[in-house]
Amino acid sequence: MSEFLYGDDIGETLPPRFLTSHMAWDDFISQIWAGLLSDIPLGEHTTVLEIGPGVSTKVGGALARYNFCGQLYVVDPLEGVLDILKEKYQRILPHADITYIQKPLSQAYKDLPEKVDVILGSHVLDDMMIYHGSNSALEWGKNYTHQPSADLKTSWQNLCAEPDRISKIKKDVMHNIIEIYDRLRPSVMLLNQYPSATLEDHEMGSLNQH
Repeated sequence: MSEFLYGDDIGETLPPRFLTSHMAWDDFISQIWAGLLSDIPLGEHTTVLEIGPGVSTKVGGALARYNFCGQLYVVDPLEGVLDILKEKYQRILPHADITYIQKPLSQAYKDLPEKVDVILGSHVLDDMMIYHGSNSALEWGKNYTHQPSADLKTSWQNLCAEPDRISKIKKDVMHNIIEIYDRLRPSVMLLNQYPSATLEDHEMGSLNQH
């Protein structure tokens, strides 16, 4: 797998450890996120919303590099993942005021402030698509392994057999993203998406394409 930085292929091969260690991969991506956040004020009065991190510390690790001590809201609908993430964030973000919200994005507004300063989401669009199709298919993410579950593969194969449904799901995801921007009026909103080697290696490359 070739290494991409800010959307450009820089022609370097990813180190093998990135394909076997989520900790190494999270640390690498958090460095890129830290670069993206370098021009954004992240003081004690800054309110940040992170969308769908699962158990990954990519965004949290970037905030930790700035010793973030503001207000952080973390929204993820999958049961159990925020309990795992909370232990990690308590360690790397000891001075941040963190609120964890286990709900789908569309149902989280009553738990969020009327306005936030920054909205961040690392590799969330594919997860949002899968969740709209079958929320139980994301259960494998709790273990944070490189081996997608049979349930995830089956759910995606079923969706691939229904192009009209996929089209609707993609529209629903985009509606969710636009709605959260319109409702919370952030000064900055950053979402990223890159081809997942895990999906490519397990016959789910079409999800990357979508």
